[in-house]
Amino acid sequence: MGSNIFVVGCGRNGTSMTTGLFRNSGLFMGNRLHRPTSENPTGYFEDASINKINNEIITRCLPARTMFKGVEYSCDSPLNKAWLARLPLDQEFTLLPSEEKAIRELTSSGPFCFKDTRFCYLLPFWRRYAPEAKAICVFRPPAVSALSILNCCRNRRDLSHIAISVDQAFEIWTLAYLHVLKRHSATGDWLFVRYEDVLSGKAIGALEAFTGWRVDREFPQQSLNRTKEQLPIPAAAAAVYDELLTRVEIY
Repeated sequence: MGSNIFVVGCGRNGTSMTTGLFRNSGLFMGNRLHRPTSENPTGYFEDASINKINNEIITRCLPARTMFKGVEYSCDSPLNKAWLARLPLDQEFTLLPSEEKAIRELTSSGPFCFKDTRFCYLLPFWRRYAPEAKAICVFRPPAVSALSILNCCRNRRDLSHIAISVDQAFEIWTLAYLHVLKRHSATGDWLFVRYEDVLSGKAIGALEAFTGWRVDREFPQQSLNRTKEQLPIPAAAAAVYDELLTRVEIY
């Protein structure tokens, strides 16, 4: 039998695709998985209960929101969408007893494969009850990621009222992976993989060897790699991307 798995990465970076590789492995992914949408037609493989716990923890750290002419300003994350949060490296988090209990119960339902982009900030709280679980961090170039985040906010009805700038989209990506690199990756077993290598199949063997599970090699679909244009990359994002690349093992 293989290991328990956490799939970690900023939103719009291939976490759904990577988790979907394990969909036929018999791993527990949650009781309330989100249904596929036009944004992710093959599925999210993400549990609403896990989202709710992590949303509530992060939301307590966010500034107040301001509405002006129907647009929401002065917020680091829209309500219940904490995957768009921008939290500094020195951010401290607190858990309520009910949240600790829920995390303990979910991680006892192994073997599991849990995916949530909010793990970029909160993974240590989940690993507290599953220290042996392995973590897969998937990422793609920040220029593509930022544009995909902006397109998502523009095209989704539940996000269209949120004011997120290009700079903020890059900050979402940069801060998420900074937390992974600087606060989390020194603990436990990690495999860093590029989105492109999962999509092409180049990283499949490494994923199977790392986790001990057979994966669905036919699951990744090239047609879903839809963001092609790129934006100029800020220096901070470029530095984080370069460090992520150094963590990728030779397959």
